[in-house]
Amino acid sequence: MLRYLILLITVIAIGAWLMLNPGLVEIHVANVTFATQLWTFLLLILVAIILCKLIWQILKLPSRWRQHRHKRADKQMYQNITKQLDLLSQGQLNKIAGMKKYQTHIANHVLVLLSKALQGDLAAKAVSESVLAHENQESLIHLVAGLGLAYQGEFESAQESFRLVLVTQPRQSLALTLLAHSYYQNAQWALLYDLLIQYRRYLPATIVEAYEDDAAYEYLLSLMDDVSGFETVWRKLPYNAKHSLHFMDLRIEHLLAVKEYKLAKTCIEKGLSEHWHDDWVSQYCTIPTIEPQKCIKQLLAWLKNEPRNIVIFNALAKTHLEAGLTERAGTYFEAAFSQHASVKEGLALLAFYQNHQPEKVSQLIPHITRLIS
Repeated sequence: MLRYLILLITVIAIGAWLMLNPGLVEIHVANVTFATQLWTFLLLILVAIILCKLIWQILKLPSRWRQHRHKRADKQMYQNITKQLDLLSQGQLNKIAGMKKYQTHIANHVLVLLSKALQGDLAAKAVSESVLAHENQESLIHLVAGLGLAYQGEFESAQESFRLVLVTQPRQSLALTLLAHSYYQNAQWALLYDLLIQYRRYLPATIVEAYEDDAAYEYLLSLMDDVSGFETVWRKLPYNAKHSLHFMDLRIEHLLAVKEYKLAKTCIEKGLSEHWHDDWVSQYCTIPTIEPQKCIKQLLAWLKNEPRNIVIFNALAKTHLEAGLTERAGTYFEAAFSQHASVKEGLALLAFYQNHQPEKVSQLIPHITRLIS
């Protein structure tokens, strides 16, 4: 709303300025000269643009009408078959065959084929030929056969039937929905991911929304040791998915697994600027290519934003110890125990005292004993 208001004010201001300073535009073509006021010239350009857009929209009308008819037919087909499936789930096949409103859009021959499919007689060649002779709906035959196979639990054969539908009708939303659901139920994540990518604009939005994240995540999980495969799928992820904690955590694990330490370091630093995740701090300290001094510097920067974080205290203590800064390491072990007096933190501090400051062990033991008891 605000941008339209700004645009209106800008237009009014420009119009007022043109009325006070009309100016003059002259166009010379060969021996012909055309002269007009500036505001009239701008108005003519605006009218010309509007006319061009109007002509373009008129030229596109026939294709839009065709698309609308196809969408309406697909929607009607989807609704009718969905209603039939609801009745089938209740075992009311005879009721379907007797309802004229379904027969208007789906031939009775197809219902006979569906009956044959559910009874196990999928090789009903005579029925298939009859349907083709009367309705020429081969893709619908494959769809119904697929439903029958799925009903009998033969999912691989059912999927093949649904894919045959897509050969002739790649926009068949019901076949796409059934195929996506079958892939999801059978944990065929690579196939489901490819289906969502290839047919995204033809699938119902609810199906894409329901399956997209799970398919991408599980598919990436199967590619943890495949550098090029993982990155290819990662690049195609939506922006929101790439910046979600769920997916970022998976990518960091992948980068560490394939020893892409430089990129893992960058991802953790960027990730912690968007989401705080304690595990990333621990993983950051395990990256072998980061020098202890640089690691300490980064940990101290994070500590400013998370001044009470136990994970950072422990990480600082261990990193200082690795760098040979024993006294500073002890300070952070003590800070961690002071901040969170648990048995785990107490035992870590006790181990440090035993190795580096044995004179303090006797002071700490009563505190740990009290925690254990």
